[in-house]
Amino acid sequence: MSHTIEHNDKILELLQKVFDNHITEYIPVVGGNIKNVYFFRHRNKDYVLSVFTEHTNNMHNKYLNRRLIQNNIGVKQLISSGYDEGCYYEIHTKLVGDPYRRNDNLNRLIPQLFRNLVTIHRVDVSDSTGYGWIKHNGQGTYPSFNAFLEGFFQEVQNGFWENWYDLFMGDMLNKDIFYGFYDRMMMLSKFCEGKRYLVHGDFHLGNVIGIHGKITGIIDWDNALYGDYVYDISTLQMTLPNYPIYDMFHSNYVDSKIDTHCFLERFTCLSILRGLDALRFYAKKNKKCAYESVIRYLKLL
Repeated sequence: MSHTIEHNDKILELLQKVFDNHITEYIPVVGGNIKNVYFFRHRNKDYVLSVFTEHTNNMHNKYLNRRLIQNNIGVKQLISSGYDEGCYYEIHTKLVGDPYRRNDNLNRLIPQLFRNLVTIHRVDVSDSTGYGWIKHNGQGTYPSFNAFLEGFFQEVQNGFWENWYDLFMGDMLNKDIFYGFYDRMMMLSKFCEGKRYLVHGDFHLGNVIGIHGKITGIIDWDNALYGDYVYDISTLQMTLPNYPIYDMFHSNYVDSKIDTHCFLERFTCLSILRGLDALRFYAKKNKKCAYESVIRYLKLL
């Protein structure tokens, strides 16, 4: 359902600085952890406005947008970006289609997911260094993948995970259980070290856009990083636990001659990483059922 522009004068003023007055639709989307998103239409074309909480996210996306388009990966085209009235923003063209859901035809979709992931993981990253989150200059944040894992769950953090250790004082996030899995992850991290690919970082159906059974693009690159490509496969498997993602993608990556050495160990390590991140997220959001489902998933690894 559309909302009238007058309900958010600040956003309207921002859009009018970039476009003219011919904005005919305006739809606020549910906000995320690091940005708020708005759909709007201008002269019969659909666009997306993202308003960020941190400047680095904006610059990081500008670098990625150029690199992804160069490699023919379906992403939104960047139209404008900048700083205005205390916020950083980007305006992109809107991809055609809608996010996929679990009840869509996965048998038809999986081969397309595989092709899209392989394209992402084959992007040449040799002109950059480092691991983990991609900085505004295209470099990785950490000197090694092991350092990235340690930094992921360090106690002192800013932004969304500031004071996250306080969650251990609550009724949900159990520190002994958490660090039992953490120790196993770090023990297995040696199998992921040196594996350096472009990784989407949050690859699940909600970030895959398509129409009429065809994928048109991948959205939400805010968590993109350099590291082991199995990170994306482990994310997809955790969000589709009843579908044989591991077996299918392992076989396809072998056929594609992409490094699958110690694939199980890498998958287990990165599945624990994704699971631990989910545990603290659900504890923060007080989602007990989701938290317990992740615990059950981790115990199966």
